Amino acid sequence: EIWLNNATTPEIAELVKSDLIKVVSSEHGTGHAISRSDITLAGKTGTAEIKASKDDTTGTELGWFNVFTTDPNLEKPILLVSMVEDVKNRGGSGYVVRKDKEILNAYFHPHNKERLSQPGVFPAAAAFFAIFYKYSGYQEYPG
Repeated sequence: EIWLNNATTPEIAELVKSDLIKVVSSEHGTGHAISRSDITLAGKTGTAEIKASKDDTTGTELGWFNVFTTDPNLEKPILLVSMVEDVKNRGGSGYVVRKDKEILNAYFHPHNKERLSQPGVFPAAAAFFAIFYKYSGYQEYPG
């Protein structure tokens, strides 16, 4: 469904997509740690500082990352959006990228192909629960 016709041009949309791919593919990209050789990924990182004032150095940070597959013909496309509280002194959004890499590796692992494609098993739900377990301190995803 189109929400707003002609909100941008195809050229601008392609430029944005290309830049988001570079976030992951460039060795200097903030999302490079999640890069894969078998799938083209695009992403955006961010860190939000939570502090009482501009000069506050005791506040915390929220790290977030979204990553998605770019090939429209991919058998198992995914959009993964995640946020982790208190990433200060843990690498900011880089911490989230490294955690998401574990989730994507599990998602694209060959042994999950059959399980995730079964009727009634929604891949995004599987990814959500993997995120929940990883970030909530559980040692491993029980699924």
